[in-house]
Amino acid sequence: MTTQASHSPRSELEDPLLRQLQDVRARLLVRYRDRDGITEQQARDAVDRTTSRFANAPVRAFIPILVERIVTVELERQSSTATRHVHYEL
Repeated sequence: MTTQASHSPRSELEDPLLRQLQDVRARLLVRYRDRDGITEQQARDAVDRTTSRFANAPVRAFIPILVERIVTVELERQSSTATRHVHYEL
């Protein structure tokens, strides 16, 4: 009898892909570390949320670049929104 182990989407990602996604996360954390309105947790959550969108993607080669671009746009929007609020408060 063969049973299939249930895997979470993240555990199904191949090791090289997982390493690339960890590199993406590290780059984004460095890039947005000192931005107004962006916390480290927000950046981590954005990477995780975006990565999970591609859990069942048949083509995996482009996942890291797509995740980095999508998260960059999201964090830039959050950062610019936070900056605008700061300017209005002055």
